[in-house]
Amino acid sequence: MIVDNNSNEKVVSSIKNYSELHNNVYLVQNGYNLGISRAYNLAAQKAEELQSDIMIFFDHDVVLEDKLFEEYRIAWNYLNRQDKNLGIIAPIVTDDVKLVGKSMFNRDKYSTIISPISSGILTPVKIFNLVGGYDPDLFVEFADYYYAYKVRKAEKNIYRINKVLILQVFEVKLKNKGFLISQADYIIRLRSIVRLGLNNSNIFRTTLSVYNSRRKIELERASVNLERKHPDTRRFLRVVRLLNKLEELSIELIEKLNKE
Repeated sequence: MIVDNNSNEKVVSSIKNYSELHNNVYLVQNGYNLGISRAYNLAAQKAEELQSDIMIFFDHDVVLEDKLFEEYRIAWNYLNRQDKNLGIIAPIVTDDVKLVGKSMFNRDKYSTIISPISSGILTPVKIFNLVGGYDPDLFVEFADYYYAYKVRKAEKNIYRINKVLILQVFEVKLKNKGFLISQADYIIRLRSIVRLGLNNSNIFRTTLSVYNSRRKIELERASVNLERKHPDTRRFLRVVRLLNKLEELSIELIEKLNKE
């Protein structure tokens, strides 16, 4: 199913043509951008109508590894038998094309983790409905965190396939690559390895990137909204704000020093 959040005419025409040629492809067109949460919820409604057991969500800007769906099938068949509390399965997502298809943490094929990003997650329809789906008030930012939070709160487990299966560019990349930025890239990469090793996430970022002004506004708005509605997320959100501010200040300093 494709949920189109008000793409340009060329994209819409291409999607329409594709859906008309394939009777198992469903297209939902929105007159304006509803955000990720509402789009995913619409897809879930259709999945329930079709009596589907599972859903897999993807953002528009991802590139999928050739064997991705085979890896999902193997993981689902195995984990669904082993764990009656299976809530989410997610592969590792990276911004480095050279890592796609590679396995990580070979000691285990699967690991339980805290919070994956939404793009690329496999989740049972019954679990999605059990936790109430995505919060429609979260346009993009924190939508993935809060869905994973609700899944964990329902005492369901989140598994990571320890293989890089999705390529996605997360933010705007810095154009000028000086020595300091290269060192910052190294730190970003190291931080990703640590977070993956601690089973905190499923993201392997390898380069320093920046939020554009619109994204910064949305990030702040979403964090305030989430904290207001769900006070138990306050501690997490304070840490996120602090880390984002430190990264923003670091980027400004690096760019300044790089020009001198």
